[in-house]
Amino acid sequence: MLKNGFYTADKTYNKLMHMNYDTGKIEGVANFAIIGGTRTAGKTVGWAIKMIELLEKGENFMILSRYKNDIDAGYLQAWWEGKIFTVNDADGIIQNFLNNNEITFDKKTMKVNGEVRCYAEAISMSAKVKNYGGPYNNCRNIIIDEAAQAGEADLIIEGRPALSRIVEIRDTVARGYENAKLLCNVIFIMNISEEENWLYKSFELKINKKTKFTVQKGVIIEVTNNINQKEEYDATPFGQVVKNLTVLNSYYKAGYENEYQDNRAFIKKQPLNFNSLRMQILINGSYIGLFRGVEGLHCAIITRDDRSEIITSDNNYYDESVTFSDGIWDVVLRDYYKAGKLTFQDLKTKNLMLTFLRIS
Repeated sequence: MLKNGFYTADKTYNKLMHMNYDTGKIEGVANFAIIGGTRTAGKTVGWAIKMIELLEKGENFMILSRYKNDIDAGYLQAWWEGKIFTVNDADGIIQNFLNNNEITFDKKTMKVNGEVRCYAEAISMSAKVKNYGGPYNNCRNIIIDEAAQAGEADLIIEGRPALSRIVEIRDTVARGYENAKLLCNVIFIMNISEEENWLYKSFELKINKKTKFTVQKGVIIEVTNNINQKEEYDATPFGQVVKNLTVLNSYYKAGYENEYQDNRAFIKKQPLNFNSLRMQILINGSYIGLFRGVEGLHCAIITRDDRSEIITSDNNYYDESVTFSDGIWDVVLRDYYKAGKLTFQDLKTKNLMLTFLRIS
């Protein structure tokens, strides 16, 4: 939701399960929320402001990173000091919080005046969180920032779907306070504009270009932007060039107008001739077959076929039956793609291949 041209978390938060402190009643309809839209739209700051307001009511919350290395490198402190404490919001909430409290950090906690108020854990460590984590006192919201990246049609972390690990952490956190199972929410924040990404796929959601705010299958979806930021960008000479050039039109619409990208270039559904199967690439648990064609190579998700070589660049899937990629095929296939000689059976196949080729 926008307030005076800037993002505020209020609309989505009011749909999440929460305690109404004015009435003393539990309200809301969902425990999951996905907030997407333009970068610099203020989504992360808006949710940080909401969390600060809830800290003052005695609630605590958690920040989730993807991997333990992020936590060890100081992800929690970097999130607060790099993304939040540098902002001077219109109502002064962030700076008042910063200036009127003693705030200290270690790798997994932020303390306010000596009391732990914000936790940090890694999705990859869900099993250890379940067995050894906590207690997470009155922790009612879990925020995952930069939750989805461009081209991620699936997200497997340490051999398991990311969502299963996130739910495992949520169920561990939702303990030890009244109505914990009902009041603990997971909030995903992302900056991408793609109709197919691992979050929408995992939750089996149907999103289109017109989606702005909806609730599907117990999940709130909000797509937002920052009107003021867009207007400032449009007013610059650089912004005018980006806005008006045909070649940059899709970038501008995705980045500043929230138009979802459904890039179906080079997608050509066709019958598969397994006599022309050249090789397979194992990507995020899916086998992509590369088939020889008249104009180049055609890619399609298939069931594993032992009649051709299988390669991967992911240590999580490497075993004696799979060859670890030495990077040669990456280069060859990028050249095919740039030359327009690489086609795809469907959008999921394309997203997986572009992830493997590190093209976004």
